[in-house]
Amino acid sequence: MDIIKKYNFNQLINQQDIDKAIESIDILFEQEGHHPESPTFQTYPYLFEYQNFYKFKFSFVFSCFSYLEREPSILSMKSWCYMDYYDNWKLKNNETWHRHSDLDSTIESLSGIFYLNVPQKNNIPSTEFENQNILFEKFSWFIFPSKLLHRPGKITSNKKRYVLSADLTYED
Repeated sequence: MDIIKKYNFNQLINQQDIDKAIESIDILFEQEGHHPESPTFQTYPYLFEYQNFYKFKFSFVFSCFSYLEREPSILSMKSWCYMDYYDNWKLKNNETWHRHSDLDSTIESLSGIFYLNVPQKNNIPSTEFENQNILFEKFSWFIFPSKLLHRPGKITSNKKRYVLSADLTYED
């Protein structure tokens, strides 16, 4: 079983949905700034509450259920956007490795990554994991256990990269 699975939603989500999501994210960054508890440019973790993100929410939940091959009881869900660009990435001297849940946690959770926009066109990983890298693929969620160590891949452009991320905590 692959630990990171891809689910494509090109029949549900289109470029107009992505453009509206990015526009909404830009407005949120302008109005609210970035989440102060995050190390980089991230929105507050409730994007799925906005209408422009309903299709992304549905597709994320469906992806998680498909990953688990069942429909668990959802305890909580968070969703946010990580935005970055080369000059900012360079100043931070790369992102640190992180997990979305503690290794010792007994609570089960899955995380997902959906690339709204990745300006670089070469084969630079969009997200790096210890044993696997993910390359940008349009209209797709990448689902993995929240305890999996990862970091954003190097960015080589000053055009903004937008990555929609989400966590789903569930009861077995």
